[in-house]
Amino acid sequence: MNKAVFALIALLAFTGVANAIACGTNATDNGSGTCLCNQGYYGDTTAAAVGGTCTKCDGSATTDTPGLNTNTKSGLDKGVCNRCPANQYMTAAAGTNLAATCSACPPNSQSAIQTAPGFCICYDTNAAVLSQTVSTCGCKIGTYGTVATTSGAATGCQTCPAGSTTSASGKTAVTDCACNSTNSVAIAASTDTCKCAANYYGDATISGGCVACPTGSAASTPGQTAITGCTCADAKAATLAAGDTTCKCRAGTYGTGVTSGSCSDCTSNTWSTAGATAAAGCNSCAANYYQSSASGAPLTCGACPTDSKSAAGSKTDISACTCNDTNANTLSSSANTCTCKTGYTGSASAASPCKANSTNAVVLSIFGALLSLVVLI
Repeated sequence: MNKAVFALIALLAFTGVANAIACGTNATDNGSGTCLCNQGYYGDTTAAAVGGTCTKCDGSATTDTPGLNTNTKSGLDKGVCNRCPANQYMTAAAGTNLAATCSACPPNSQSAIQTAPGFCICYDTNAAVLSQTVSTCGCKIGTYGTVATTSGAATGCQTCPAGSTTSASGKTAVTDCACNSTNSVAIAASTDTCKCAANYYGDATISGGCVACPTGSAASTPGQTAITGCTCADAKAATLAAGDTTCKCRAGTYGTGVTSGSCSDCTSNTWSTAGATAAAGCNSCAANYYQSSASGAPLTCGACPTDSKSAAGSKTDISACTCNDTNANTLSSSANTCTCKTGYTGSASAASPCKANSTNAVVLSIFGALLSLVVLI
């Protein structure tokens, strides 16, 4: 090295040392000839000067950047220790002669310097927010897994299957997820979907969405979404419909309907509406029958005349029966057989339906011609 350059460097170093001044314990020259207590310490200028000692803050609390208006001036007490260093959080603020209380951040979390009570932030963006009740980093409610262990790393928390959630934060397995409705199938894999358990039906993704099958019915296969997925034990029970809470016997039968074989057929060509619980409920006539007994007398059902029919549930006389041929006369107590209307010929049967006779056909033809002429005019 050039001797002149070496001499210059040596001179500058000597000058720097010569300009630096000695300071007290836990104090440092600010570079301008002023001794200041180090950060994390406090005292007046006498304490910072040679022979003096700056006082350390309690615990891990620290001070603002060293300065004559911060931690090095007369009249200071522990209250100047009003900060917590990075990666610590403040549990209690500083006060008169009372330093801030600081605690280390939980694993997998971090913080900047804190000047007021607060909490650290977990590395994982899907972790639960740390608070007085959440003191460790874990996946937030509705997710499961292992949180990220370094800042900026991808989340290790997975979302629970649709319609399910976790009971608390910090859950690590998909089996910790449960569908929003009770009486649902347990989640076993991330590909599972929420569905109601056996003997329930509805929407397992909403609270209270799985409803018990009506009394007397069951759903052996989980995942039924409608009441029709429940089957009554008695084969003669009515088809279940929205709002039903119990099985009932279908129309034409009577009984409790809640156990196998509990529904009995109405007898003597009688009929009942769905839900009849006793034989007395068979108080109308079956299909193709009409009430042949007198009003007020015990119900007796007679067969509709040949080539006629009636709907089940009739409680009227023979007029409840309708001839199959639309060109037949209306049945009544005085006309109890199917015959063709005036102007038609035949026997009103399938083999010999009613047809317009020739005279009637001519009349209809003339009428049609006249109608066409009127339209042209």
